[in-house]
Amino acid sequence: MRVELPPEPVYFVNRDDERERALRAVTERRSRSRPLVLALSGPGGLGKTELAGLIARTLLDRRPFADGVLSVDLDDFRADGVLDPGDVLSQLLNSLDVAPDQVQAQYAARCRQYWNRTSDANPVLLLDNARYASEVVPLLPASGDSVVIATSHGPLHDLEAGTAVDLALPPLEERAATELLELIVRDHRPAADPEAARAVVRLCDGLPAALLESVRMTLRAESDHREFALRRQTYAEFLGAAETRILTERNGRGQADDDVLLQRALGGVLLEGPPEAAAAAQHLVDCLRRHERPDELKRAKLAFVSVAQERCRSR
Repeated sequence: MRVELPPEPVYFVNRDDERERALRAVTERRSRSRPLVLALSGPGGLGKTELAGLIARTLLDRRPFADGVLSVDLDDFRADGVLDPGDVLSQLLNSLDVAPDQVQAQYAARCRQYWNRTSDANPVLLLDNARYASEVVPLLPASGDSVVIATSHGPLHDLEAGTAVDLALPPLEERAATELLELIVRDHRPAADPEAARAVVRLCDGLPAALLESVRMTLRAESDHREFALRRQTYAEFLGAAETRILTERNGRGQADDDVLLQRALGGVLLEGPPEAAAAAQHLVDCLRRHERPDELKRAKLAFVSVAQERCRSR
């Protein structure tokens, strides 16, 4: 069985009503003269594609769709915003095990080939990012046992009455959006500061994609902060060990493990990087090993400090 679906989304909440309506429509439909179309509509970022995939998987689990799930993102077949349904039919025929060199060249012949191929099949067909009903109609399988799930930003008018179920998705309510936020963050912060959590939810206007991106931006900023804090600590430890060795060069008195500490600190810089900082640190250590004059040691140290300060600035 062919199942052209990505893995289930990691973060998904709510939409139980829409899922139940879709499954009930499939179960209770009476006419089998044409495929049933489940039309999921709403602004971008609401999770229509993810919901469509979940509905398709549930249909496979509950009903005998022996021909699996075929999936096409219609935006992949647009040129300057215009869809070529012939190209989409070619892709669908390939998914139905028609070799590329066997696909009919003429559009009308390709349509007949597709209808013939799907006349006794019962796939679930997922059409993502449809813009008009006129883009969906040429792609409908011939079998009335098929189910088509189409996602779009607005209602797909002009689909034949009685064969389409309009499932308009509203933004997530605050409770569901907060639940999604807690799933994404996975720590104590939403519960510890519920007002801040509500502010994030309101800012994202009930759009799951906006909420996910907001959390990702926050986590990236926190990761950058931790990265720069670790880098500053690594550079500071190296500079402290280098200063100790410079003092030893001046007065001839030092501890037996000064060289060991310097080498260990240098290793930290070499691992942390970036290459400019590693090269400047290595140069300073080489100067110390060669017992260079104090002015040379000072220049080498200042060169490292300059690079370190530049590499510790947030971008």
